Amino acid sequence: MRFIIKSHPPETAGSLFFPWYNHEHRHSGIGLLTPATVHYGRALDITTQRAGVLEGAFNAHPERFVRGVPQPPARPTAAWINPPVVPSFDELFGPPDRAVTIIDPTGTVVSAVSN
Repeated sequence: MRFIIKSHPPETAGSLFFPWYNHEHRHSGIGLLTPATVHYGRALDITTQRAGVLEGAFNAHPERFVRGVPQPPARPTAAWINPPVVPSFDELFGPPDRAVTIIDPTGTVVSAVSN
């Protein structure tokens, strides 16, 4: 006979996998940080701490580091599964119904459109 206790749902693969993947597993693509560390904005603190530990190791045993003071992996600048799509001028404002000239901050004409 099988007993089911509703107050304790059975663990699924996802309930075990995702907490580990997001909070414990360090990903090489995001500087050996966890996704949670990056998401919650703690990447700079962790990277700074790692740099201090690596510098201390170098100072204690410089002969072990033939390339100089080691550096932690670079922090990610962006981590996307599906990066946002930047809409075009026409998608934002529709096709121009009169002459439109776009000039960048240096004064260079970027585009000129007329019908």
